Amino acid sequence: MSFKLGITGFIGMGKTTVSSYFVEQNIPLWDADKNVHRIYEKNGLGYNALIAKFPNLINDVAIDRNQLSQMIQKKETTLDVVESIIHPVLSLERNKFIAKHHHHSLLVFDLPLLFETKADSWLDAVLLVTCSRKTQKKRLLKRKNLNSEKIKMLITRQNRYVGRRDKCDFIINSDKVLDDMKKDVLSVIKTIKDNCNDKRSGSGH
Repeated sequence: MSFKLGITGFIGMGKTTVSSYFVEQNIPLWDADKNVHRIYEKNGLGYNALIAKFPNLINDVAIDRNQLSQMIQKKETTLDVVESIIHPVLSLERNKFIAKHHHHSLLVFDLPLLFETKADSWLDAVLLVTCSRKTQKKRLLKRKNLNSEKIKMLITRQNRYVGRRDKCDFIINSDKVLDDMKKDVLSVIKTIKDNCNDKRSGSGH
C-alpha cells in the first residue's frame, strides 16, 4: 500500500515549488486545485453536479468561479453547499489516482485546505510549507489577480489556522534558496522511505 503524504501551506508560501521537487523524483502528485479546474470544465462531473443545483451557472466553457464567488457573497448559496457538491466528486477523482498509482511506495497530495477538509484523517503524514510574512507578501504582490486589500483579507483568514503547525509531521521553510529547499524535500522522501522499509523488515520477522 502506498504511503500518502499531504502537502499544505497558505497562499504564497511556496507549496507549488515544493510539490514540483517531489515530481522531479518521479513521485506521483495529485493537485487539488488542478482537479477542481478540471471537474469544473463543461460536462465535467463537478460542472454537471453544480448546474443541476444552480442552472444559472450553465456555461459553454466551464463553471465561472467568479460568478460562483459572487453568488456566495450575495448569499444566494453558501460555501458549505458548494463544497458538499464538489468534495464527493473530488474524492472520487482522488481515489482513481490512488488506484492508478498503487504500485508506487509514496504518493503526494497538494491540498491547500488539508485540515479544513479533514484530509489528515486519511493521510499518513502531513508536510507544511511555510515562510515569513514578509516573503509571502512579496510573492503575493507579484500575482496579477491580487492587490494589497485582497492580500490583507487572505492573511487575516489564514491567522485563524495558525495552530496547524502542531499537527504536521514535516515542515519546510521556503525562505531558503531553492537548492536547500530541494535538499529538504529529498530528506523528507528518505525519511518516509526508510520508515516504510523498517516497518516492512520488522513485519517480516
